[in-house]
Amino acid sequence: MQNARIKKLIHWSKKPGTQKKDGICIVEGEREIMRAILSGWLIRDLFLCEESDLVSKLQEYSPILCSKDVFSRLVVRQGTIMSLAVFERPIQDLSNLDLPKNPLLLILDGLEKPGNVGALLRTANSVGVDAVIFSSLKCDPLGTNSIRNSIGGIFNTQWAQSNSSNVQKLLVDLEITPYLMHLSGAKSPFEMDFIGPSAIILGSEDKGLGPSWEKIKSHKLKIPMNGIVDSLNVSVAGAIILYEVLRQRSI
Repeated sequence: MQNARIKKLIHWSKKPGTQKKDGICIVEGEREIMRAILSGWLIRDLFLCEESDLVSKLQEYSPILCSKDVFSRLVVRQGTIMSLAVFERPIQDLSNLDLPKNPLLLILDGLEKPGNVGALLRTANSVGVDAVIFSSLKCDPLGTNSIRNSIGGIFNTQWAQSNSSNVQKLLVDLEITPYLMHLSGAKSPFEMDFIGPSAIILGSEDKGLGPSWEKIKSHKLKIPMNGIVDSLNVSVAGAIILYEVLRQRSI
């Protein structure tokens, strides 16, 4: 535990805010690590339990081999996880986006829970959205929990990060139609036409989308609700509408 690399890893784990400052993100699990490597992400450091299947595969990264006892103190996920990697954190802003002529975007505005961000990244990757845009998030989209819930989907999905104002300007400039998931929505997603350039915009579960989103021309949508509750978990709502978009674009 006195090894300098291990002490640095523990520092990042205990103070997650330093991960962004130091330009890194922490990835746990062999599946997620391999997906990051295959997607071109760069490893800064690697820690393996001595029983990991990656010991012979990733020698080029000079991993630290840890006993089971030591490794269990390095990871959030306990039990089956045998590997942990520190990756270089990419810097992605709106200018980095490479969009097709008829793009489908998922915009996450003001979300607070990394688990929901990760689940939506997982869905976005499975649907094949052209980009996910993090708009004024209240959490780190490259935090350990977000990466874990994305099951590595973030490594294979184009994304960018900015504030709400810049994201709204991008949509206007590129003539991409915004579809706001909103409690005051007049129409269901199943009534809309998503064939053209589209951006699905989801707000936080607590406050929803801010008033600035109503200043741009858009459509407000609401998923039909037949019970006493008036909303779904944001990751569930996002999955419903994204698969409706996929259905329409696959016909």
